[in-house]
Amino acid sequence: MITVFIDGEAYSVDEGQTVLAVARENSIDIPTLCYHPHLRSNGACKLCAVEASSFSNGSRKAVLACTCYVSEGLEIRTKSPLIEATRAKVFKHLLRMAPQSNRLRSMAAEYGVHLGPPPDGCIRCGLCVRGCREIVGAGALKMKRIDGVDYVVQDPDRCIGCGTCAENCPTGAIRMGDKENLRSLFEREGNHWRVASKMPSENFKFQH
Repeated sequence: MITVFIDGEAYSVDEGQTVLAVARENSIDIPTLCYHPHLRSNGACKLCAVEASSFSNGSRKAVLACTCYVSEGLEIRTKSPLIEATRAKVFKHLLRMAPQSNRLRSMAAEYGVHLGPPPDGCIRCGLCVRGCREIVGAGALKMKRIDGVDYVVQDPDRCIGCGTCAENCPTGAIRMGDKENLRSLFEREGNHWRVASKMPSENFKFQH
């Protein structure tokens, strides 16, 4: 048995274990996505970064808990400014590859990493706003800045349900559907669709 220190606590562990294995045996939380107990660890997701004392000069550096093996006197920190910055960078990198992942966003929130608003499919081209104003003349849409991000927002009282915004949207961020004599316009909100407006559809069947 050897002694290692994790977040200031001493643990007697078997030599040859990884830091992640020791942490899990002792109910110490370290995030990970790519780890599987029956597969060889390769550190692909890089979320399990921890701060470790250097074996040579005592300086500290970020290592991956799933591929770092324990040694006598090893000191590990699972929470530190270095690890917070490292995790934030990793979460943002992973989100670029999987922008619609609810799991990534919920994990990031759990570990205090702010990823900004989820993607909504809108490229902020303003085609829906201009079409509503210049073609239809309703002026039911406008661009509004909320928390530093531009969003298309609707005035339901001015919307006539013509569907021009849905038909002109180049990315499908606005949808239209008729059901039981009601026309609904839907807007993307992260991974979900929300109803932007509803009205009788009988006058607009030529549009759908």
